[in-house]
Amino acid sequence: MFARHKPNLLATCGYFFCFLLVSATAQGEDMVDFVRDVQPILNEHCWKCHGEQQAAGGLRLDQRELAERGGGSGKNSLELPISRNELMRRIRSTKDGVRMPLEGPPLAADQIETLTHWIEQGATWPAHEVEAAKSFGPPPSSVDIWIKRWEAVAAPQYRPVYWSTIGLLVLVLAIERTKDFVRKMKKRATESDAGSTTARPLLPQLAGVSRMWYLVGLMGLALWITNLYWSSEVTRLNASLLSSSRGSSSTLGSGTTTKSHLHDPLRPQHPPRLGGAYYRGNDERGAELFNGGNYRTATFNVHLADADGNKLGWDDAIPERIFIRFEIIRAPHSSPTLFSPDIMAQIGISPVQPEQVETAAEIPLVRLTTVETGERWSALYPLDHIPDQGRLAGKLYVYRNTNGQGAQTLSEPSYLIGYELSATEGLVSRESQIWMASVYNVHSVQWPEPGRIQPNEWFDYRPIPEIQK
Repeated sequence: MFARHKPNLLATCGYFFCFLLVSATAQGEDMVDFVRDVQPILNEHCWKCHGEQQAAGGLRLDQRELAERGGGSGKNSLELPISRNELMRRIRSTKDGVRMPLEGPPLAADQIETLTHWIEQGATWPAHEVEAAKSFGPPPSSVDIWIKRWEAVAAPQYRPVYWSTIGLLVLVLAIERTKDFVRKMKKRATESDAGSTTARPLLPQLAGVSRMWYLVGLMGLALWITNLYWSSEVTRLNASLLSSSRGSSSTLGSGTTTKSHLHDPLRPQHPPRLGGAYYRGNDERGAELFNGGNYRTATFNVHLADADGNKLGWDDAIPERIFIRFEIIRAPHSSPTLFSPDIMAQIGISPVQPEQVETAAEIPLVRLTTVETGERWSALYPLDHIPDQGRLAGKLYVYRNTNGQGAQTLSEPSYLIGYELSATEGLVSRESQIWMASVYNVHSVQWPEPGRIQPNEWFDYRPIPEIQK
């Protein structure tokens, strides 16, 4: 009896083993590999704007740690479940200005599916830095290099120089031919005692042109080319600086840990005042956006205050304790994700300069507190007493503490509050001033580049239009 059923039992075991093998193979094939499946997508569509060279919106996707930190929204780009993942929401969106990537076509359905599975499976990521994030593709061939060189040489800004060079060469050739013609005419006149160049008075004048003027013309062209070159270099450097500023383009600053040395920005060009309102605008432009993208995202109020937060003005009596009161007000209809509780809880003000953060033994950081949920936040930073003689001056930086306590978690500041206070007979003198500025509006010559949004276009003491609905 048992011998009759033995083959069936073996066959059943064989089928079961094959099933397990096929299942394991299928599971292995379904696992998303970062280098093979994900990296090409990020390399082609993401790293140009969210990589090492540029971190638009404060978001970098070239390292796992930075991707988990998120951008201006403060949301983990690898967060689960997928239904709450901000990165996938932007990638899947069909709305202009929201869909990522902003430039170029949307991701294909299979690419979106690959990223979805990758995040669902835990978003495995190589421990080493992804080198492709630096190069954005395979190394160029020698042909590509020569093509790039030709494109650089044939840039439109150099074309007037080329035409001028050709014109100068034609003029030099014409003068030399004229000199040769006049010499021949004089020789013939001498030999035959007949003929003269007086019939053509211009020819002797051209023949008398010194070759020194050729050198002057060449030097002029060289200076012109040098000027164009350095103008393009200044434009490139400004683009790099503005990319950094856009990299911190969230309302309150980026999540990068690089400490800025731009700690002495230009003061706003408004009349002297004891604080007031400053306006943060959107730093992207597009026809599909309200007012072309020029709209307000937040209002910042800064002024001198007493211990209760009451505003102090010129000629007011100086209380025993004085403070700088900093307030953020969400602009009407601006995105609530920029002002989430997690983000606002990280914002604080401190007198420690960016380059001193790494070495400071202690960093006094006064965080924002909620005045009106989702709409208004404020902080009171205590100051020393204003001396009867002399003045009290200093700077406060608006930081974002991205991960609890510790200097290493402070982000690069985006704004600076400056103050110069003095007293007259126990009153706040009219020489006292408080002002606020963006750290990206620096003391340097910037060559305006078409399409680039200058810092003073998204942070100003003059009102920026609010979104109207």
